[in-house]
Amino acid sequence: MNMETFETIIVNPEELEEPTFVIKAPSECSEEELSNFEQLVLEAKQVNPENLTQKIQECLLLAFCYSGDKLIGIRAIKRKPKEQIVEIFKKAGISTNVPLPELEIGYAYIRPEHRGKKYASLLLDQILEKVEGEYLFATTGKDQVRGYLASRGFETIGNPYPGVYNDLIYLMVKNKPIDT
Repeated sequence: MNMETFETIIVNPEELEEPTFVIKAPSECSEEELSNFEQLVLEAKQVNPENLTQKIQECLLLAFCYSGDKLIGIRAIKRKPKEQIVEIFKKAGISTNVPLPELEIGYAYIRPEHRGKKYASLLLDQILEKVEGEYLFATTGKDQVRGYLASRGFETIGNPYPGVYNDLIYLMVKNKPIDT
């Protein structure tokens, strides 16, 4: 009688599908990618949807996080008009007679069922690599995000100010030029 031996392998379902990260300019994205990106921005419910399609197309970079072929997270490096940057800095009580950043980290979102797996952190690290050394800013009302940005070299400046989607918004910058 031939007795075969079977080995039992236990697989953690989270390990089955490693995330894939794609970062590119909006001009390099397909219409489907742009539409899917916009859908996740809207799902996050943290931005005004007015002119959103145009704002996404004006970004410097869009970052996509996929699990298999499903888009599960996004992030962007946004180009902001100078007047909007001035308004943000004034709200935080910061002088606008100094060099201001032109790029903002934004449109950050990971679908709820994929949170807690460090995808947001990995996506941020990947997109920050693409703009290494650039003077950047971010605004957030979430303490966890502030802590993570601080661990990546961002510093909170100015005063918190009332937000539309969060009680208080904090302004954070990275690679601030040395004041002269």
